[in-house]
Amino acid sequence: MRDSHAATCLSDLVKIIHALSCEELSVSVQELAELIERDSAVLAKVIGAANTLGYNPGGIPITSVAQAIHVIGFARVRTLAMSLLLLEHSGRTTSAEEQREMATLSLCSGLVAQTVATRAGFFDPDQAFVCAALRNFGRLLLSTFLTEEFRTARRIARMSYDDDEACRTIFGLTPLELGFELLHAARLPEIILHAVRSAPPKALQHANWPVRDLVTISTFSLRLCELVMDTTVTAERFHAQVNALAASHQHALPFLGAEIEGILHYAEQKLAQFSRGAGGGSYTRIGVDRLRRRLRGQDLVSPAPASPPADDHLFAALTAVAKTPRHEKAVQLALEGIRHAFHARDVLYCAHDPGLGGFRLEQHVGAFGAALLQRSLFRRDDRNVFGVCVSRRENVLIHDATDQRIAPYLPAWLQRAAAAPKSFILLPVHHRQVAHALILIGWATPRLITLSPEKTSLLRQLLAQLGNSMPGASSTREP
Repeated sequence: MRDSHAATCLSDLVKIIHALSCEELSVSVQELAELIERDSAVLAKVIGAANTLGYNPGGIPITSVAQAIHVIGFARVRTLAMSLLLLEHSGRTTSAEEQREMATLSLCSGLVAQTVATRAGFFDPDQAFVCAALRNFGRLLLSTFLTEEFRTARRIARMSYDDDEACRTIFGLTPLELGFELLHAARLPEIILHAVRSAPPKALQHANWPVRDLVTISTFSLRLCELVMDTTVTAERFHAQVNALAASHQHALPFLGAEIEGILHYAEQKLAQFSRGAGGGSYTRIGVDRLRRRLRGQDLVSPAPASPPADDHLFAALTAVAKTPRHEKAVQLALEGIRHAFHARDVLYCAHDPGLGGFRLEQHVGAFGAALLQRSLFRRDDRNVFGVCVSRRENVLIHDATDQRIAPYLPAWLQRAAAAPKSFILLPVHHRQVAHALILIGWATPRLITLSPEKTSLLRQLLAQLGNSMPGASSTREP
């Protein structure tokens, strides 16, 4: 993810999930109780669920988390709390659709892993729940804190059929890598970290059998639930891909082929049980509905988009630039995409030239740029809108360049040219906090410029891609 943005704004929910993932010896009964009690809604639901026959067949009245731990056990309360936290996360109507879907995916993966571990005779099904639920931790963070970028990555993945590569394009690392780094920083037990990291099978050859089993169960459970949740996978393809998935794990989990339906049925029942205990309603909308449809052999109904689709021209440009190794070609693709997206007359790309000591026009779209090619147009220390854009790395919007109040802040070459744009946007292209180029988007007549959140998000990502593709950008030093 770009820098450590998500790591610096983790919610209390994520912190609690971190702590609840630790082993019993690492968290005392009192500490676990206090963690759960921080969220009054989850506290009430944990106590309510602990009083049900499914968890408390003896019918002992439970009125506190500490008492629940003594009656039904530390591991079960920990799993119950994690489940309800994820359920709470997936049911908040103020959250983005992608965030609710990722929380549901984490919860479903944990429930599947729990039943797979039980049927496999694994010594700790609750630990399998924790590992499988946290294997999706990176995507849960990205969908929560970088929702627009996460949507873009998913659109790229649908075109390229490679989720990891799409995330590398947008965030610089995969969700699994992000999740591992943050969970490692939280000092979770090594056995859990092994299960949530990206490692080739050969790396596990010398690991002990609990580690190998946990990795196998966690990987299988998340992949199965991804297929369950994926609205693009038809019922026919789902059946074929699940069979192939089971066959690929046959050596470690030989019973899978005959028990997939039972495993999914357990997850659906458990999720429905959680939902009823949590008040039902929107909690059942994603997970239970899709599990039931899969069990009936039905296609999923694609949900309505959470927001208007981002601009197709900018998205296509971003995708093309990410796949283009040559910077000059990447710039050309970006300028064409920007021109179509904004219905602009001119788009200019000015890059810093150390020999000239300033910025010169390198590429352009539209007639206005033809007379400016290879000329030094401005310097970083110029006291005009161009200098402000590159020195402060700030976007500049000029709605009416003919306004006399704006004239003192425009370079002479822009004021003198009859064909100069009368309304324009300046966008800095920077790398490691230094602007190496600037893009101008111009129109022939004055206008009120507005940028939608979708366009703003895609522009930011497109500029970052251009900055990263610039030859020697990381080593350039400006005067």
